[in-house]
This record gives sequence, C-alpha cells and structure tokens, in this order.
Amino acid sequence: LVLRENALRRRVEAGLRAEQERWQAVAAGTNDGIWDWDLRSGATWLSPRWKAMLGYADHELASARPTWEALLHPDDHAATFAALDAHLRGDVAIFSFESRWRHRDGSWRWFHNRGLAQRDAQGAAARLAGSSQDITHRRQAVDHLRASEDKFRSVIASASDAIITTNAAGVVHDWNAAAETIFGWSAADLVGHSIERIIPERFRAGLASLDTGAAPLGTTVELCGPVRR
Repeated sequence: LVLRENALRRRVEAGLRAEQERWQAVAAGTNDGIWDWDLRSGATWLSPRWKAMLGYADHELASARPTWEALLHPDDHAATFAALDAHLRGDVAIFSFESRWRHRDGSWRWFHNRGLAQRDAQGAAARLAGSSQDITHRRQAVDHLRASEDKFRSVIASASDAIITTNAAGVVHDWNAAAETIFGWSAADLVGHSIERIIPERFRAGLASLDTGAAPLGTTVELCGPVRR
C-alpha cells in the first residue's frame, strides 16, 4: 500500500512539474507579461517578462499580490478591481481592463490586462491566469490625437472667418460661430445635414468639383449661399 501511495505521489508530482514547465515555456515565449493567481491559497506568480516591462529583474520583485497592487495606479485601483470582481462573480466572460502601473523610473505605463478564471464544479472561481500587454505608446498616441482635435476645435470656435468642414458626401461636420453670424444658420441647423441645403442649385457644380477632387489642391472655388433672415 505504501509503495502504491509513493508511486501515485511521484506521478502527481511529475505531472505538476510538467505542467509548470509548459506554463513557464509559454510565458518565456510571449512578449506579454504573464500572471497567475491561486484564489484559494493566495499564491501568486508574476512572470519575469511582467517584471521586466516595469524595469525590474525577476529577483527584484516578489511574486505576490501585494506587489501587483502596490504598483497599480491609485486612480485605477477601484475600477480595476471592480472589473476583476465582475469576472470572478461570472458577470463577464473575460477579465479585460486597461490600467496604469508604476515603472521603476517613476513613470506610469499603460497595460491592457486580460484574464480568465478557472472554476470548480460549483462554478466558483478557483484560479485566475492572464496576461498584460504594454500599450503605453498607443495610449499616448490617442492622447496626442485628442489634444490635437481639441486645439483644432478651439481654433475653429475662435476664428473670425466662417469655417465649415464636411465629409466626402458633403455632410457638415463643423459649423463655427462665425459661420452662424455670417449666414444666420445655427450649427444645429446644418451639422449632420448636406451643405447643399444652403447652396442654390446653380452653384452646386462648383461644390461637386470639390467633392470629386476635380478642383486641384489650392484652387479657390467661389460659391454663394443664402443668408438666413
């Protein structure tokens, strides 16, 4: 009996080692940071890549949940754990959330975190494993684009000339305050509608040359629009 128990224990231990080796091989072969959290024992593993993404060597950060929490941006803490809890409860199929983490140099890096819980026979979450992808450059690009758009909107709003923008179909996107003053049409009247609404029929050929690209870049096309009384 003892021999059978020892043989069974060795097979279980060998299976666990093989599983651990496969998991570590996957972690080493991906560019994302990998993490694994045993929800019952509290044991946590943070891959060397996860730590390197924040500027640390493997031995410089403990693989523990307090480490994970301490590096999370304070402003993202509540929302991140709300999303995590929603997944653990089974409200959402996959944990997926973007949050900031403190790099060793003091900067904040944006990570896209994705995870999936393993559940027991009763459906309770027993383990959570997932990955973190550094999306800092993408978030910075979005922020720069938003800042440029805000600056563009500010210029349009404060210009003394009428500034009107449309899409390729002639649908008005922007109609600034100066356009409202000059033409008497409010932005609410025109935005989302075709510019032809205020262009008399006899002048629409000139407008069409702009829509089709027939007018070369830099060409001035004179149109006439009625002033609303």
